[in-house]
Amino acid sequence: FVRTLIWLLLMVLALEMTHLLPVKKGKKAVGYNRHFTLKANDPRRFDMILYGHSTANTDLDPDSMATALPDMRIFNFSFPGVSMNPVMFAALERMLDPHSVRKMILLAFTPDNLRAAESINEIYYYPYKNVSWLDLQLYRLNLYELFTPTSPEQLHKAWVERNRKKESTTPPAKWIWHNDTGWLEVETQRSAGNHFSSHDYVKKYREFVNDLRVSTPVMERLFEQIRQWRTQGIRVFGHRSPLPPALERIADEVSQFDEKGFVREFERAGGVWIEVDSNHYATWDGYHLRSEDARKLSGYLAEVIRGQGL
Repeated sequence: FVRTLIWLLLMVLALEMTHLLPVKKGKKAVGYNRHFTLKANDPRRFDMILYGHSTANTDLDPDSMATALPDMRIFNFSFPGVSMNPVMFAALERMLDPHSVRKMILLAFTPDNLRAAESINEIYYYPYKNVSWLDLQLYRLNLYELFTPTSPEQLHKAWVERNRKKESTTPPAKWIWHNDTGWLEVETQRSAGNHFSSHDYVKKYREFVNDLRVSTPVMERLFEQIRQWRTQGIRVFGHRSPLPPALERIADEVSQFDEKGFVREFERAGGVWIEVDSNHYATWDGYHLRSEDARKLSGYLAEVIRGQGL
């Protein structure tokens, strides 16, 4: 009987392994999927939630904020590709401790997460939130690391990727998953420097964001949500995620993003805007901050928030 039971458990596990999250594959992807699955299903509640898309996920380190904001429970609830929409607003509220007397939300903006694309929840949030019970337990126990599939095809792809990276101007980086705080740390020895202001890269970036347009209804709904949060005693802070200035100018031009007008309405709704000078922070790939710059930005934001009388 025991042997039969063991075989049944192994069969169930094998079946589960055939439907890993259809987002990424490979050993690095197991850490990626585990990070966002644990984040989407974290049962804890916090005083402050940090939210944005992939730039916020790498740029905002709760531990670095804790120095200026001691005794505050801070969590990074950012996901790649997500936007400012009601599904994620409701998720943010659920992550806040209803009994906290210092409920706060820090929103990290780019023109990209102000576009009209609510369907992206189907790609970037729901697959992590709606995993099966068994998948969630395997991720919590970190057992998927033991079953990372390797095949000749995957080995070939890894070899091709390694050679591609050798030819790339983007410096090599190590991803460190801080699942307890929700931060994805990108550790690299150097920035790609002036590469992101070169003519070729600027041209490629313009092509990449060619279809990007900010949505007036999305922004209006955001401002209304901020007003509602304020009536619930939730303080809302916002800042713009730093990008290389050349790319920031292109993003504004292509998306038709009026940052001054946006900030004015954000503050009118009851939010507190924090100015960030992009020149003070270096990215490693054009979008995401290196770990040392992420810590510096997080510390700066926390100091400003503390200066608001907390």
